Amino acid sequence: MKIAKLFLLAAFVPAVALGDYADDKKKYDECVAIQKRAYPVPPNIPYWVEGNIREACGPAPIAPKPEQSAAIAVAQLQATPPAPVMPDAIKWTSPATLPGVQNAWVLGAGDKPGPYLLRGKLAQGARIPPHTHPEERSGTVLSGTVYVGFSPTFDESKAVAIPAGGVWLAPANVPHFLWAKDGEAVFQCGGIGPSATSFIK
Repeated sequence: MKIAKLFLLAAFVPAVALGDYADDKKKYDECVAIQKRAYPVPPNIPYWVEGNIREACGPAPIAPKPEQSAAIAVAQLQATPPAPVMPDAIKWTSPATLPGVQNAWVLGAGDKPGPYLLRGKLAQGARIPPHTHPEERSGTVLSGTVYVGFSPTFDESKAVAIPAGGVWLAPANVPHFLWAKDGEAVFQCGGIGPSATSFIK
């Protein structure tokens, strides 16, 4: 009866993530080893006795199949609610050397590895002079129109008007500038840090 109970329990053990399975298997094997030392099984005793010893440690962990592991990972992600960054939680700063410019790290930070989002506000006529970043950045205009130019100097003839909803890509180490020529504008840049900004002198 006990061996039947053992099989019944094992049949209903839920599949676990691979990391959990490895930990559970290690603990299970350690428990079985302790039980065997405490209650050695003579070779002439039927194998169901060893099964009863194993039952003291609970049913053996079941290794999940690849498709089960993927399903579990998806389910775990779906069970985690989103953690939005609300507008009133965004902390704006105003660089002393850039009048009319405000920026805020929405996600991540410039000096840390990993993805980031940096939001910027430009008052009418405000400029961010030519500068570079060591990583590739994408920019999205959230409101207004941002003029973006690729040049080591502030050359208005190279500025391209990008309206709300428009996107631009600034390659790594390519000098570029931003300008709110027509009125206030809000934009957001994203990339993979660590990042830095070097202004062209």
